Amino acid sequence: MVLVPIKCPHCKNINVAKYGLSSVGNQRYYCSDCKKTFQNDYTYKACDAETRSKIYFATINGNGTRATARMLGIDPGTVTSTLRDFESLLWFVNHDYLNAQHEHGMEVEDCFRDRSRNG
Repeated sequence: MVLVPIKCPHCKNINVAKYGLSSVGNQRYYCSDCKKTFQNDYTYKACDAETRSKIYFATINGNGTRATARMLGIDPGTVTSTLRDFESLLWFVNHDYLNAQHEHGMEVEDCFRDRSRNG
């Protein structure tokens, strides 16, 4: 019998214990260090922690929502909801880029979406 240590995808530690089964029968794990649960094999790729980081980096590199969804094989709505989680991080990346462009003589206008209105 070979035992393979399971690493937490969040904190990369091996202080992990079994934590029951998911609804489709995949083994779940619990990390004692960062107190998060995870699975090694996800049925839906969008739940994987690596997919979230791929969405983030694809957005920073200028890919749109639909292009990112096609590239990763997930729903565009999932990409949008994931980007909403990253919104504060993306604002600083884009804001710094826009300020750098403004210094080179490019006209920059910041537009904000009113979240209280629908549409």
